[in-house]
Amino acid sequence: LMYRPRGTLYASSKWAVQGLVGCLREELAGTGVKVATVNPGAVDTPWWSPERGGHKVMPPSLQRDDMLSPDDVAQSIVLIAEQGPSSDIDKIVQYHPTPVKQ
Repeated sequence: LMYRPRGTLYASSKWAVQGLVGCLREELAGTGVKVATVNPGAVDTPWWSPERGGHKVMPPSLQRDDMLSPDDVAQSIVLIAEQGPSSDIDKIVQYHPTPVKQ
């Protein structure tokens, strides 16, 4: 979860989800039911494509090559769903491994 200018509503909704999941994890402890979140960075989807009705302004510092693929995020979801009984994943924070630009 990141702090961004003009991101108040977006960020507050993400923090609300984290609070909801944290409470559910406590309430469901010991039941065998697991709850987790996946918090991906930018994902290369049509949301970023203005020609397809997506986000109108992509930050200049963000390029599609610096984004996760939808498959990357799907693999994280599968990891959570298939975790064994001795594992308890709380959250996955996932970013593209973009090298530092000099």
